[in-house]
Amino acid sequence: MLGEVCGNECYEEDGIIYFWVKRDGPSGQDWITRLNEGGVRTDPLASQVLLSSNFNPKSGIWTKVAIVRGDHFSDEDRVTGKIFADMDRRGWSKADVELACLVREKVTDMEMRRLGLVWIPVMHDPVEEPTHGTVLLTLYAGCDSSFLGAYEGRLDYKWGGKYGFACVVSEVSSQP
Repeated sequence: MLGEVCGNECYEEDGIIYFWVKRDGPSGQDWITRLNEGGVRTDPLASQVLLSSNFNPKSGIWTKVAIVRGDHFSDEDRVTGKIFADMDRRGWSKADVELACLVREKVTDMEMRRLGLVWIPVMHDPVEEPTHGTVLLTLYAGCDSSFLGAYEGRLDYKWGGKYGFACVVSEVSSQP
């Protein structure tokens, strides 16, 4: 079933989903246009983040992504700060804002639902927004449309079980 979900290059090991994405360097505005043309709606706050100085695209880099299912963590450990600590223990890196666009483009709502996920926060440094506090870009498998939003980024925020958390495992300059 996993191959149906995200292609042959995707695999699951110990409840963690892995796949590669290639960075091709579009600007934040280009990503908003690209996602919208592909049927993905960006909420106004996510668009602000993509248009901010927090968005620093890379080009010609392959990124190995892991999506850790929420049920991998106990209820007490499904907290932003503890998820960052778990990534660090594994030797993984924090994502960046651009990765949210790449993952949103790669993983459709149907694929998210097949994996039993409704939300996928991308684990980048939380972005400080003057009116909303800190936020993380988050994929949402909505009922009526695909969505990229910006939601809770506090380190003490406790997430639900139907979440998956997108992290960077590694990056290389040539195709893996």
